[in-house]
Amino acid sequence: MKNLILIIVFFLALNTSFAQHASREAKIQYFVEQSVQEFKLDKKQAKKLKEARVEYIAVLSEAQQKFKNGSISKDQQLEINKNASKDFKSFMGQLTGYTPGELDEALAKIRAGLTMI
Repeated sequence: MKNLILIIVFFLALNTSFAQHASREAKIQYFVEQSVQEFKLDKKQAKKLKEARVEYIAVLSEAQQKFKNGSISKDQQLEINKNASKDFKSFMGQLTGYTPGELDEALAKIRAGLTMI
């Protein structure tokens, strides 16, 4: 009976992990697609954006995981997130040519749609 319960728990955890990964990928894809439309990006720019977005999300996820397992403090996690966001926003500015204000406005529209995914 214990083995059955352990197997069920294992498969539930595995399923949750795959679901989170799929959700993360869907959000990245949505962000890239909306950015292509909003900023009129070409295919090369879209590819660079996707790579940067994947890296950005990975940094945020890693910081969250480190905080959860106790290897960093909440303040350290927030600092990592702040630096990652700053770097990503700088990349977006260079990619699009938008000013910080224009970029904030456009990204707010894109982020609003992310909550529905």
